[in-house]
Amino acid sequence: ACKKLKQIELADCEIYASCEPCPMCFGAIHLSQIKWLVYGAKADAAIAIGFHDFIADALRGTGFYQKAT
Repeated sequence: ACKKLKQIELADCEIYASCEPCPMCFGAIHLSQIKWLVYGAKADAAIAIGFHDFIADALRGTGFYQKAT
């Protein structure tokens, strides 16, 4: 979108996603100042059906590789 519009700010744009964005995607959305984000499912719902977000797990400290032994 930035390339097509030839600008880095997307304040007049909206984004639609099937699931809550991961932290990296949310950062890009926030920095581009997109005015509206719509998503169909929270991350917990995606995890419940088998999608595992290792980035979110790492930030929450819930990743298997981060658990204290």
